[in-house]
Amino acid sequence: MTLHVSDTFDSGNITCLSADDPADIHLEIRKDNNSDFYQWFHFRLTGAKGTACVLKIMNAGGAAYTKGWRVTAPSRPPTGKTGCGCRPPMKTAC
Repeated sequence: MTLHVSDTFDSGNITCLSADDPADIHLEIRKDNNSDFYQWFHFRLTGAKGTACVLKIMNAGGAAYTKGWRVTAPSRPPTGKTGCGCRPPMKTAC
């Protein structure tokens, strides 16, 4: 199955620059509506089941609040929930 990044749903916001290589997926956050700023994103990745992926937000360093990208601790799923829910440390392009 082919990798596909989509934001065609309520609150979706991302531009997929490339998704040919699962180890090097490039994304870009769109500017907020009627604004020169951007910060939030929401998207869906399909076709990646069982495949390790690396997603890079190429313009993260120019976002309105770059300190918001810092991850200080991994997240864990609530007790009794399935799935990893772990987040690796993020590196920005700034």
